[in-house]
Amino acid sequence: MSGQKRPKTTVEECLYLDIGWLYRRGMLTPPNISTISWSYTIFEQENRSAGSISIFALETALNLSYVVTNPDVAEKREYSINVPIVYVPCNYGGVRPYFTCPDCHRRVLKLYKPPSHVKFSCRHCWDLTYRSCQDSGDDHARARARTERACLKLGIKDYRNCENAYYKAYALDRPKGMHKKTFERLHRAVFEAANREEEAYRQVLYAFAKRMERRNRKVRKMLGWKDSSVS
Repeated sequence: MSGQKRPKTTVEECLYLDIGWLYRRGMLTPPNISTISWSYTIFEQENRSAGSISIFALETALNLSYVVTNPDVAEKREYSINVPIVYVPCNYGGVRPYFTCPDCHRRVLKLYKPPSHVKFSCRHCWDLTYRSCQDSGDDHARARARTERACLKLGIKDYRNCENAYYKAYALDRPKGMHKKTFERLHRAVFEAANREEEAYRQVLYAFAKRMERRNRKVRKMLGWKDSSVS
């Protein structure tokens, strides 16, 4: 049995509701009825629906009626829950809305629905983490994240790897309204980040090769074979 811990689910993998986003768009005002859709992208293909939700605003709660689609079998299932909301006065006037988590009753700003689950709860109840926390100590993952952020600033949304970033950046024309110096700075940032990612990936391959070499030497020693690297 492996001693490694199973990685936690990250918030980036979940469908979520942000009450601040809903409040700014007037979706909390009764008797407002709104609809939100989620989607995901596979490589260069068009966005595919991952689910939708209808939000019916009540005086002290939101009624969530949502359909979740399983992309593997195209199966749809319907659910309906009431989530209490509270308004907390701010120090300098106005109010700030919060969800009340249906499970632990914490006041939270976001509710999450992890993959293969059907209900919305807070990050604490699902024991979620952030992708950046899991990347801690992984130089290649950090370099990849930097490249992805640089690509997004330049308007490249379908980044997959450093080679893809090079190609997309070369082919991209300066967006209308963007200053030339800004475009050149963002352009350089993409190339520099992609170079760091490529170097980090080389280090990963080098470390893997060294581990395999040590393992092969150990196996040859156990079998009594002569190590060919020793003269």
